Amino acid sequence: MELILQEPLTLGHAITVCNAYQHLKGNVIISETGDFEVIENIVYAPYDKLSQTLFFKLFKEMKDATKAIAFYDKEEYSVVLILKELVPFGEAYYKLHHLTEYLKKSDNTIRTNALQ
Repeated sequence: MELILQEPLTLGHAITVCNAYQHLKGNVIISETGDFEVIENIVYAPYDKLSQTLFFKLFKEMKDATKAIAFYDKEEYSVVLILKELVPFGEAYYKLHHLTEYLKKSDNTIRTNALQ
């Protein structure tokens, strides 16, 4: 079964997509700045930018996506990766990254590597 990731998603579809991509947890991403970031979680989030920003702020405070999204009462969702910077010392930071963007970049990387 191929999952259609066209956004916005319904809540049910977003939950299905989250469950299907849980295997990505723990993968390491090298950002454009050369930082190493690990995929800490795959969660459904609000679709609109303002609500997504509030959700992410609440997530960073609570470290719980279910509690962080409790305020959201709309019916449009997105699926996002919660990235955590791997640092040897100091406080790590969190970053939100859309699943669709990650998959597009991964697909391009796989295709590029296959051609070499």
